Amino acid sequence: GSRLQLAAYGSARLNVYGSQGFGPDVELYLGPNLSYRLGPTFELTMLYEMGMSHFYGDEFGRFYNDGTDLEPGVRWQVTPSLMLNPYLNLYTGNRVNLASTSFGMMLNWQLL
Repeated sequence: GSRLQLAAYGSARLNVYGSQGFGPDVELYLGPNLSYRLGPTFELTMLYEMGMSHFYGDEFGRFYNDGTDLEPGVRWQVTPSLMLNPYLNLYTGNRVNLASTSFGMMLNWQLL
């Protein structure tokens, strides 16, 4: 029954390359997020994303920072089967300005 929700998204991906392969062979992602419900169909959201990668051929345990960003947004449950989530993407590794800010939107539509 709380209006405040704390959650986290996470993933780990292993890419397998042959002897001529190159690129990241391990990719890790973590996205802690917070939402505050203003009403039955409307929430304010905040997501912090971070990732790191290990590259094929590098020494064991050496990871590179893939960057971080902050995503303030809103979530609107338009109907029971349609949800819109527009957000701003603010890259935190550099000075936050209009040139490094983008707009995104997720659309979830439940068909069945």
